[in-house]
Amino acid sequence: MPKQTNKIGLTRSAVIQRINRKLSANNERLRVTRNDERMLREVGQFYITGEEGVNRRNVDLEALARRLDVLRPWETILDDG
Repeated sequence: MPKQTNKIGLTRSAVIQRINRKLSANNERLRVTRNDERMLREVGQFYITGEEGVNRRNVDLEALARRLDVLRPWETILDDG
């Protein structure tokens, strides 16, 4: 019988908060572009800022969360819909 793989769903905002707690050690912050087509084209939906301005553009939220070890293998990000 196959092993059941139930994942715990986390809201996008909860994942962003976890990421920001981790990034704050480097004086960085994950930002979300909202309703601004120009910004969306320039930096993407998610981007990281620091003391010098925008540090990283077009950030993959799930990949970053997993790389920073704030999204565990048994967790997943819920859709906003």
